[in-house]
Amino acid sequence: MQNIFSPMLLLLLSFIILHPFHVSVTEVTYLQNAKALQVTQRIFYDDLEKGIQEANKNDDYRLTIPLDPLAKEYLINETSISAGGNKAVLLGAEEDKDLVWVYFEIESLAPNSKITFQSTLLTRTFDDQENLLHFKLPSGKETYRLNANKEKVSIEIK
Repeated sequence: MQNIFSPMLLLLLSFIILHPFHVSVTEVTYLQNAKALQVTQRIFYDDLEKGIQEANKNDDYRLTIPLDPLAKEYLINETSISAGGNKAVLLGAEEDKDLVWVYFEIESLAPNSKITFQSTLLTRTFDDQENLLHFKLPSGKETYRLNANKEKVSIEIK
């Protein structure tokens, strides 16, 4: 009988357990009736923790939910969202297995406002970091990919 923990199987399991890519996914939704912009980010828990550790030069830092002041500062500094002259407010975060869901919002947003989204989230920590950005607007859906080479995108609410 063959040992089920062969080197190949262990290698495969390590790729499944430790995600081999670095990505965050952000959804930006304009709610016409509420005149609000809701932003939801999904970030791997361990990646976010590592980013905060490096930003603060503190390998002993441990991420906690609700967010502590260091985590809030990191997220606000690394993600800039503005529209119609207003900046997004960080509402909080939730933990879901290996993910952290982070919530931002802009209220009292006029139609035809320009949304500017800038993200350096984890791009200084991981060379291969990709930050996917999905806009859900009355005019339709648009998707962008931000990374160390492209940190900013602007789009108009139509």
